[in-house]
Amino acid sequence: MSKLLEQTLKNLRKTYDAAIPDVKEVGIVKKIPVSSPNMNYILGGGIPRGRISVLLGQESGGKTIVASYLAGQIQKQKDYPNVICFIDMEHTFDRNYASVVGLDTEDDSKFIFVRPKHGEEGFEIMKSLAETGEIGMFIWDSVAATPSARALGKDIGSATFGGTASVMAEGLKIVNPILSRFQIPSIFINQVRAKIGGMPGYGPQENLKVGGYALPFYSSWSAKISRIEDIMDKKETIGIKMRVKNTKSKIGIPKRIVDLDLYFKTGFNSDMEYIDFIVNLGYVDKAGAWLSNEEWGMKVQGRNGLLDYLKEHPSKFDEIKQEINNSFNQHLAFDNENVIVDEDDTQEEEENIDPLFA
Repeated sequence: MSKLLEQTLKNLRKTYDAAIPDVKEVGIVKKIPVSSPNMNYILGGGIPRGRISVLLGQESGGKTIVASYLAGQIQKQKDYPNVICFIDMEHTFDRNYASVVGLDTEDDSKFIFVRPKHGEEGFEIMKSLAETGEIGMFIWDSVAATPSARALGKDIGSATFGGTASVMAEGLKIVNPILSRFQIPSIFINQVRAKIGGMPGYGPQENLKVGGYALPFYSSWSAKISRIEDIMDKKETIGIKMRVKNTKSKIGIPKRIVDLDLYFKTGFNSDMEYIDFIVNLGYVDKAGAWLSNEEWGMKVQGRNGLLDYLKEHPSKFDEIKQEINNSFNQHLAFDNENVIVDEDDTQEEEENIDPLFA
Protein backbone atom coordinates (compact mmCIF):
# COMPACT_ATOMS: atom_id res chain seq x y z
CA MET A 1 0.00 0.00 0.00
CA SER A 2 1.43 3.38 -1.03
CA LYS A 3 1.91 6.19 1.48
CA LEU A 4 -0.66 8.28 -0.39
CA LEU A 5 -3.35 5.58 -0.13
CA GLU A 6 -2.45 4.85 3.48
CA GLN A 7 -2.77 8.53 4.42
CA THR A 8 -6.04 8.85 2.50
CA LEU A 9 -7.52 5.88 4.34
CA LYS A 10 -6.36 7.32 7.65
CA ASN A 11 -8.12 10.60 6.91
CA LEU A 12 -11.27 8.86 5.70
CA ARG A 13 -11.48 6.74 8.84
CA LYS A 14 -11.52 9.90 10.92
CA THR A 15 -14.71 10.97 9.15
CA TYR A 16 -16.25 7.66 8.08
CA ASP A 17 -14.92 5.27 10.71
CA ALA A 18 -17.90 2.88 10.77
CA ALA A 19 -18.08 2.82 6.96
CA ILE A 20 -14.54 1.46 6.60
CA PRO A 21 -14.40 -1.41 9.10
CA ASP A 22 -11.82 -4.14 9.50
CA VAL A 23 -12.91 -6.99 7.22
CA LYS A 24 -11.33 -9.46 9.66
CA GLU A 25 -14.04 -8.44 12.12
CA VAL A 26 -17.12 -7.75 9.97
CA GLY A 27 -16.41 -10.55 7.48
CA ILE A 28 -17.20 -13.18 10.11
CA VAL A 29 -20.77 -13.73 11.28
CA LYS A 30 -20.87 -13.61 15.07
CA LYS A 31 -23.44 -15.94 16.60
CA ILE A 32 -25.23 -16.27 19.92
CA PRO A 33 -25.70 -19.92 20.96
CA VAL A 34 -29.08 -20.84 22.44
CA SER A 35 -30.08 -23.57 24.87
CA SER A 36 -31.61 -25.79 22.15
CA PRO A 37 -28.90 -27.75 20.30
CA ASN A 38 -31.37 -28.48 17.50
CA MET A 39 -31.75 -24.75 16.84
CA ASN A 40 -27.98 -24.21 17.12
CA TYR A 41 -27.52 -27.02 14.60
CA ILE A 42 -29.88 -25.64 11.98
CA LEU A 43 -28.57 -22.08 12.48
CA GLY A 44 -24.97 -23.25 12.16
CA GLY A 45 -24.01 -22.31 15.70
CA GLY A 46 -26.56 -19.82 16.99
CA ILE A 47 -28.50 -16.62 16.28
CA PRO A 48 -26.60 -14.52 13.70
CA ARG A 49 -25.83 -11.01 14.95
CA GLY A 50 -26.63 -8.15 12.61
CA ARG A 51 -28.47 -10.36 10.13
CA ILE A 52 -32.08 -10.70 9.00
CA SER A 53 -33.75 -14.11 9.38
CA VAL A 54 -37.11 -15.29 8.07
CA LEU A 55 -39.51 -17.90 9.47
CA LEU A 56 -42.06 -19.12 6.91
CA GLY A 57 -45.02 -21.43 7.27
CA GLN A 58 -48.72 -22.16 7.40
CA GLU A 59 -50.91 -20.93 10.25
CA SER A 60 -50.43 -22.54 13.68
CA GLY A 61 -47.18 -24.16 12.58
CA GLY A 62 -45.07 -22.68 15.36
CA LYS A 63 -43.40 -19.68 13.69
CA THR A 64 -44.15 -17.13 16.41
CA ILE A 65 -43.29 -19.53 19.21
CA VAL A 66 -39.87 -20.30 17.69
CA ALA A 67 -39.21 -16.57 17.27
CA SER A 68 -40.32 -15.96 20.87
CA TYR A 69 -38.00 -18.70 22.10
CA LEU A 70 -35.01 -17.17 20.29
CA ALA A 71 -35.93 -13.74 21.68
CA GLY A 72 -36.09 -15.19 25.19
CA GLN A 73 -32.55 -16.50 24.71
CA ILE A 74 -31.37 -13.00 23.76
CA GLN A 75 -32.91 -11.64 26.96
CA LYS A 76 -30.61 -13.92 28.97
CA GLN A 77 -27.46 -12.36 27.49
CA LYS A 78 -25.31 -10.37 29.93
CA ASP A 79 -22.61 -8.99 27.63
CA TYR A 80 -24.93 -8.05 24.77
CA PRO A 81 -28.04 -5.81 24.46
CA ASN A 82 -30.98 -7.88 25.70
CA VAL A 83 -34.03 -5.72 24.94
CA ILE A 84 -36.58 -7.33 22.61
CA CYS A 85 -38.80 -5.27 20.34
CA PHE A 86 -41.85 -7.21 19.15
CA ILE A 87 -43.65 -5.54 16.23
CA ASP A 88 -47.14 -7.06 16.14
CA MET A 89 -48.65 -6.43 12.70
CA GLU A 90 -51.10 -9.35 13.08
CA HIS A 91 -52.58 -8.06 16.37
CA THR A 92 -52.55 -11.61 17.75
CA PHE A 93 -49.66 -11.63 20.26
CA ASP A 94 -50.28 -13.88 23.29
CA ARG A 95 -48.11 -13.12 26.34
CA ASN A 96 -48.89 -16.37 28.13
CA TYR A 97 -48.00 -18.51 25.13
CA ALA A 98 -44.72 -16.63 24.61
CA SER A 99 -43.77 -17.02 28.28
CA VAL A 100 -43.85 -20.83 27.95
CA VAL A 101 -40.67 -20.71 25.87
CA GLY A 102 -38.98 -18.12 28.08
CA LEU A 103 -39.83 -14.72 26.59
CA ASP A 104 -40.11 -12.24 29.47
CA THR A 105 -42.83 -9.69 28.69
CA GLU A 106 -43.21 -8.52 32.30
CA ASP A 107 -39.89 -6.69 32.57
CA ASP A 108 -40.26 -3.36 30.74
CA SER A 109 -36.49 -2.99 30.64
CA LYS A 110 -36.22 -6.10 28.45
CA PHE A 111 -39.36 -5.99 26.29
CA ILE A 112 -40.88 -3.34 24.01
CA PHE A 113 -44.22 -4.07 22.39
CA VAL A 114 -45.15 -2.17 19.23
CA ARG A 115 -48.44 -2.37 17.33
CA PRO A 116 -48.12 -0.03 14.29
CA LYS A 117 -50.99 1.08 12.12
CA HIS A 118 -49.13 0.28 8.90
CA GLY A 119 -45.74 -0.85 7.62
CA GLU A 120 -44.28 2.62 7.13
CA GLU A 121 -44.96 3.43 10.78
CA GLY A 122 -43.46 0.11 11.85
CA PHE A 123 -40.21 0.73 9.98
CA GLU A 124 -39.91 4.29 11.32
CA ILE A 125 -40.21 2.98 14.88
CA MET A 126 -37.80 0.14 14.12
CA LYS A 127 -35.22 2.57 12.67
CA SER A 128 -35.38 4.92 15.66
CA LEU A 129 -35.02 2.11 18.20
CA ALA A 130 -32.22 0.39 16.25
CA GLU A 131 -30.14 3.58 16.15
CA THR A 132 -29.96 3.62 19.95
CA GLY A 133 -27.77 0.51 19.78
CA GLU A 134 -29.61 -0.92 22.78
CA ILE A 135 -31.96 -3.39 21.07
CA GLY A 136 -31.05 -7.08 21.28
CA MET A 137 -33.54 -8.37 18.69
CA PHE A 138 -36.47 -7.29 16.53
CA ILE A 139 -39.38 -9.58 15.70
CA TRP A 140 -41.77 -8.54 12.91
CA ASP A 141 -45.00 -10.58 12.97
CA SER A 142 -45.90 -10.81 10.16
CA VAL A 143 -44.95 -9.61 6.69
CA ALA A 144 -48.14 -10.91 5.08
CA ALA A 145 -50.25 -8.97 7.59
CA THR A 146 -48.39 -5.69 6.98
CA PRO A 147 -50.55 -3.08 5.21
CA SER A 148 -49.17 0.00 3.50
CA ALA A 149 -50.37 3.49 4.41
CA ARG A 150 -51.76 3.78 0.88
CA ALA A 151 -53.79 0.57 1.29
CA LEU A 152 -55.39 1.84 4.50
CA GLY A 153 -56.59 4.91 2.63
CA LYS A 154 -58.43 2.83 0.07
CA ASP A 155 -61.95 1.49 0.24
CA ILE A 156 -62.27 -2.17 1.13
CA GLY A 157 -62.18 -4.17 -2.08
CA SER A 158 -60.13 -1.60 -4.01
CA ALA A 159 -57.02 -2.92 -5.76
CA THR A 160 -53.76 -2.22 -3.90
CA PHE A 161 -51.34 -4.47 -5.75
CA GLY A 162 -47.77 -4.42 -4.52
CA GLY A 163 -48.42 -2.27 -1.45
CA THR A 164 -46.77 -4.60 1.06
CA ALA A 165 -43.92 -5.43 -1.35
CA SER A 166 -43.18 -1.73 -1.79
CA VAL A 167 -43.15 -1.10 1.96
CA MET A 168 -40.83 -4.05 2.60
CA ALA A 169 -38.45 -3.07 -0.22
CA GLU A 170 -38.11 0.52 1.00
CA GLY A 171 -38.13 -0.30 4.72
CA LEU A 172 -35.54 -3.07 4.54
CA LYS A 173 -33.27 -0.94 2.40
CA ILE A 174 -33.23 1.66 5.18
CA VAL A 175 -32.97 -0.54 8.28
CA ASN A 176 -30.65 -3.26 6.95
CA PRO A 177 -27.40 -1.23 7.25
CA ILE A 178 -28.46 0.00 10.70
CA LEU A 179 -29.12 -3.55 11.90
CA SER A 180 -25.73 -4.59 10.54
CA ARG A 181 -23.84 -1.68 12.11
CA PHE A 182 -25.35 -2.24 15.56
CA GLN A 183 -25.22 -6.04 15.23
CA ILE A 184 -28.95 -6.51 15.87
CA PRO A 185 -30.46 -9.85 14.81
CA SER A 186 -33.98 -9.53 13.39
CA ILE A 187 -36.63 -12.12 12.65
CA PHE A 188 -39.37 -11.48 10.09
CA ILE A 189 -42.25 -13.94 10.26
CA ASN A 190 -44.08 -14.61 7.02
CA GLN A 191 -47.00 -16.71 5.90
CA VAL A 192 -47.17 -19.16 3.02
CA ARG A 193 -49.80 -18.76 0.33
CA ALA A 194 -51.03 -21.07 -2.41
CA LYS A 195 -49.37 -20.30 -5.73
CA ILE A 196 -51.99 -18.86 -8.07
CA GLY A 197 -52.12 -20.77 -11.33
CA GLY A 198 -49.97 -23.63 -10.01
CA MET A 199 -50.82 -27.05 -11.39
CA PRO A 200 -50.68 -29.98 -8.95
CA GLY A 201 -47.68 -32.15 -9.72
CA TYR A 202 -45.83 -29.42 -11.62
CA GLY A 203 -43.43 -27.44 -9.47
CA PRO A 204 -43.95 -25.87 -6.03
CA GLN A 205 -47.56 -25.22 -5.05
CA GLU A 206 -46.71 -22.66 -2.38
CA ASN A 207 -45.66 -19.02 -2.69
CA LEU A 208 -42.73 -18.44 -0.30
CA LYS A 209 -42.27 -14.80 -1.31
CA VAL A 210 -45.42 -13.27 0.12
CA GLY A 211 -44.71 -9.55 0.44
CA GLY A 212 -42.35 -9.37 -2.53
CA TYR A 213 -38.78 -10.31 -3.30
CA ALA A 214 -37.02 -7.83 -1.01
CA LEU A 215 -37.15 -9.94 2.15
CA PRO A 216 -35.67 -13.08 0.51
CA PHE A 217 -32.85 -10.91 -0.83
CA TYR A 218 -32.01 -9.15 2.42
CA SER A 219 -32.32 -12.24 4.63
CA SER A 220 -29.23 -14.28 5.53
CA TRP A 221 -31.20 -17.24 6.83
CA SER A 222 -34.73 -18.46 6.24
CA ALA A 223 -36.54 -21.58 7.32
CA LYS A 224 -39.91 -23.14 6.67
CA ILE A 225 -41.73 -24.31 9.79
CA SER A 226 -44.47 -26.91 9.57
CA ARG A 227 -46.56 -28.68 12.16
CA ILE A 228 -46.11 -32.44 11.87
CA GLU A 229 -48.36 -33.88 14.54
CA ASP A 230 -49.79 -33.37 18.00
CA ILE A 231 -48.05 -34.75 21.08
CA MET A 232 -50.64 -36.69 23.04
CA ASP A 233 -50.92 -37.81 26.65
CA LYS A 234 -53.74 -40.31 26.61
CA LYS A 235 -56.50 -38.29 24.91
CA GLU A 236 -55.17 -34.84 25.73
CA THR A 237 -52.98 -32.79 23.39
CA ILE A 238 -50.00 -31.60 25.45
CA GLY A 239 -47.79 -30.25 22.67
CA ILE A 240 -46.90 -30.27 19.01
CA LYS A 241 -44.06 -31.65 16.95
CA MET A 242 -42.80 -29.16 14.36
CA ARG A 243 -40.24 -29.41 11.59
CA VAL A 244 -37.80 -26.59 10.82
CA LYS A 245 -36.22 -26.77 7.36
CA ASN A 246 -33.56 -24.44 5.95
CA THR A 247 -34.65 -22.80 2.70
CA LYS A 248 -31.72 -20.36 2.59
CA SER A 249 -28.55 -20.06 4.64
CA LYS A 250 -25.68 -17.61 4.23
CA ILE A 251 -24.62 -18.15 7.84
CA GLY A 252 -24.15 -21.90 8.09
CA ILE A 253 -24.72 -25.21 6.38
CA PRO A 254 -27.77 -25.28 4.04
CA LYS A 255 -30.32 -28.09 3.65
CA ARG A 256 -30.47 -28.91 7.35
CA ILE A 257 -33.73 -30.04 8.95
CA VAL A 258 -34.64 -30.60 12.59
CA ASP A 259 -37.74 -31.70 14.45
CA LEU A 260 -38.70 -29.84 17.62
CA ASP A 261 -41.05 -31.00 20.36
CA LEU A 262 -42.95 -28.12 21.94
CA TYR A 263 -44.79 -28.85 25.18
CA PHE A 264 -47.49 -26.33 26.01
CA LYS A 265 -46.59 -26.17 29.71
CA THR A 266 -42.81 -26.49 29.64
CA GLY A 267 -41.62 -25.41 26.18
CA PHE A 268 -38.71 -27.21 24.46
CA ASN A 269 -36.81 -30.00 26.20
CA SER A 270 -33.25 -28.87 25.41
CA ASP A 271 -31.55 -31.38 27.71
CA MET A 272 -33.17 -34.32 25.91
CA GLU A 273 -32.15 -32.79 22.57
CA TYR A 274 -28.54 -32.92 23.80
CA ILE A 275 -29.00 -36.55 24.79
CA ASP A 276 -30.02 -37.34 21.20
CA PHE A 277 -26.85 -35.69 19.91
CA ILE A 278 -24.68 -37.46 22.50
CA VAL A 279 -26.04 -40.85 21.46
CA ASN A 280 -25.91 -40.20 17.71
CA LEU A 281 -22.43 -38.66 17.77
CA GLY A 282 -21.05 -41.75 19.48
CA TYR A 283 -20.18 -40.36 22.90
CA VAL A 284 -21.66 -43.53 24.38
CA ASP A 285 -21.76 -47.17 23.30
CA LYS A 286 -25.14 -48.80 22.74
CA ALA A 287 -25.97 -52.39 23.65
CA GLY A 288 -29.68 -52.93 23.47
CA ALA A 289 -31.31 -50.59 25.95
CA TRP A 290 -27.98 -50.00 27.75
CA LEU A 291 -25.73 -46.98 27.19
CA SER A 292 -22.16 -46.95 28.47
CA ASN A 293 -18.85 -45.08 28.44
CA GLU A 294 -15.83 -46.81 29.96
CA GLU A 295 -13.86 -43.57 30.33
CA TRP A 296 -16.67 -42.06 32.40
CA GLY A 297 -17.20 -45.30 34.32
CA MET A 298 -20.86 -45.12 33.35
CA LYS A 299 -23.46 -47.69 32.37
CA VAL A 300 -27.12 -46.69 32.38
CA GLN A 301 -30.37 -47.90 30.93
CA GLY A 302 -32.00 -45.76 28.24
CA ARG A 303 -31.76 -42.08 27.38
CA ASN A 304 -33.53 -41.02 30.55
CA GLY A 305 -30.88 -42.86 32.54
CA LEU A 306 -28.14 -41.05 30.58
CA LEU A 307 -29.82 -37.71 31.26
CA ASP A 308 -30.02 -38.48 34.98
CA TYR A 309 -26.30 -39.39 35.03
CA LEU A 310 -25.25 -36.19 33.25
CA LYS A 311 -27.40 -34.04 35.52
CA GLU A 312 -25.53 -35.60 38.45
CA HIS A 313 -22.26 -34.62 36.68
CA PRO A 314 -23.01 -31.06 35.46
CA SER A 315 -19.40 -30.19 34.59
CA LYS A 316 -19.19 -33.18 32.24
CA PHE A 317 -22.57 -32.27 30.74
CA ASP A 318 -21.47 -28.65 30.15
CA GLU A 319 -18.22 -29.81 28.55
CA ILE A 320 -20.06 -32.07 26.10
CA LYS A 321 -22.62 -29.37 25.30
CA GLN A 322 -19.80 -26.99 24.37
CA GLU A 323 -18.14 -29.59 22.15
CA ILE A 324 -21.41 -30.30 20.36
CA ASN A 325 -22.18 -26.62 19.79
CA ASN A 326 -18.66 -26.03 18.45
CA SER A 327 -19.24 -28.74 15.83
CA PHE A 328 -22.33 -27.14 14.30
CA ASN A 329 -20.44 -25.15 11.67
CA GLN A 330 -19.27 -28.44 10.16
CA HIS A 331 -21.05 -30.80 7.77
CA LEU A 332 -22.65 -33.32 10.10
CA ALA A 333 -25.33 -35.76 9.00
CA PHE A 334 -27.63 -37.77 11.23
CA ASP A 335 -30.36 -40.26 10.54
CA ASN A 336 -32.91 -40.24 13.33
CA GLU A 337 -36.27 -38.72 14.08
CA ASN A 338 -34.85 -35.54 15.60
CA VAL A 339 -31.94 -34.39 13.45
CA ILE A 340 -32.01 -34.79 9.68
CA VAL A 341 -30.12 -33.55 6.66
CA ASP A 342 -32.17 -33.43 3.48
CA GLU A 343 -29.70 -34.62 0.85
CA ASP A 344 -32.11 -34.40 -2.09
CA ASP A 345 -33.63 -30.98 -1.57
CA THR A 346 -31.94 -28.02 -3.26
CA GLN A 347 -31.52 -24.64 -1.62
CA GLU A 348 -33.86 -22.05 -3.02
CA GLU A 349 -32.03 -19.93 -5.59
CA GLU A 350 -32.15 -16.18 -5.40
CA GLU A 351 -33.76 -14.62 -8.44
CA ASN A 352 -31.98 -11.74 -10.16
CA ILE A 353 -34.67 -9.16 -9.47
CA ASP A 354 -34.10 -5.73 -7.97
CA PRO A 355 -36.02 -5.45 -4.66
CA LEU A 356 -37.18 -1.99 -5.73
CA PHE A 357 -39.25 -3.57 -8.47
CA ALA A 358 -40.65 -6.43 -6.36
